Amino acid sequence: MRRAISPVLAVFLCLAACDEAEGPVTEDVPTVADLQAPDLTDLPDIAPDIQETVADVPAQPGDEGTSPDAPCTLLPNSWQCLDQATCPAWEACFGLQPCVAQPCPNLCDVTPGVCLPAARPWACSTDAHCATGEACAGHDPARPGKGACRGRPDPKACYDDSNCGAGEYCSGKVACPPGASCLGPEWFGRCLARPTAPSCFEDADCPTVQHCEASTLCAFGDAGCTDKPGSCTAGARPTCTTNADCANSKDGPYCTGTAPGLCFPAPGMVGGCWEDGDCGSPQKGCLGALACPPATLCRTGGYQHAGLCGDFPPAGEGILVGRPTSAVPPAHPEVLVVNQGAVPIYIGACYTAAIQAKLDNKWTDNPPVMGTAEDASCDLANPNRLLRLSPGSTRILSIVEGGPSGEGQNRVQVPYFHACTPMGEPNTCKYQPPGGKSLSAYSPEF
Repeated sequence: MRRAISPVLAVFLCLAACDEAEGPVTEDVPTVADLQAPDLTDLPDIAPDIQETVADVPAQPGDEGTSPDAPCTLLPNSWQCLDQATCPAWEACFGLQPCVAQPCPNLCDVTPGVCLPAARPWACSTDAHCATGEACAGHDPARPGKGACRGRPDPKACYDDSNCGAGEYCSGKVACPPGASCLGPEWFGRCLARPTAPSCFEDADCPTVQHCEASTLCAFGDAGCTDKPGSCTAGARPTCTTNADCANSKDGPYCTGTAPGLCFPAPGMVGGCWEDGDCGSPQKGCLGALACPPATLCRTGGYQHAGLCGDFPPAGEGILVGRPTSAVPPAHPEVLVVNQGAVPIYIGACYTAAIQAKLDNKWTDNPPVMGTAEDASCDLANPNRLLRLSPGSTRILSIVEGGPSGEGQNRVQVPYFHACTPMGEPNTCKYQPPGGKSLSAYSPEF
């Protein structure tokens, strides 16, 4: 039985398809019943071989895209990158894109990217499914095979408890499940023995309505630092709605995040930002920010940094869509979406992706939809709800209806938005793409 598509998302799917059309609307568009609908096993495999380590992943096309006359080898910030070689082996260069507005940063013809833990399109349930130098991030026991392999600097670095040994837990991680109001991106913690209250490494170690103060989690490779538990302190973690609420906060004088927010250090540089709203224009995004909550390894280990305001990437830039590869093939066809850009994207929880078909061997103004895919968090009582995908985050979607038709005649379309309210609907999104066009990312044809 087919489910009714939400009116808001249905209109958006149509508009997004029309923006990318190559020709006029073709008459006598066939229905789904008129076209063959085999399974999705022909969707292109976009993952490298599992034996490959993070260090072996080659630079992506375009990494070398700087002008030969521009002095692009010097970057003002250590977290920025101009190619894969700029980042440590366990990280990748996210969000490197052509410079649209002059003058370009650092006299380059590209906007620098940000080094973040590598995100490989390989689905996993355990670390054993990933390559050397990776961990299985985002694994949910209720959704086996829906985690994704991510780079880590050390075997003790973790994204959740399943990455740790017996008697250990993942302390100080930044977990940003889709839809959460956290700024992200996700960041690893450290596998440690869980302390006994009132000692703590993170807020979750404390009883309800208490928070963790004065803990230290060290950056990997910092031989002069020692992990040190703090103490559970009465009261929930202080929040803020304006900078005035942070005037006396040891966490910093700058209130940021979806209200209520948290106190952060001031961005500290011209054009610096923690989130899109700091950039003063809905047409500008906060590129490359790594905003870490208090009592996380990301913050106490010194990984945190503000981003820089800049242009949102062109439509589809930095978003990978395809079929996840896995050591354990899924029981049903799936679609993978990876945000490889430097800013968050927002996708629908329901009707997240459409499987489109060509007509007369070309893409029309309104391609027929052969099937749909959705996130496991889809709630038909709120079908327009958006999920936030931080840079580096991956979602693996389930095909809920139909499938492709004819070899080389299909693609997967994923509509998305920028500058939205987490858990909100499309009408909360402030960014308007140039020319009023909608934003979509597409898989290779299959």
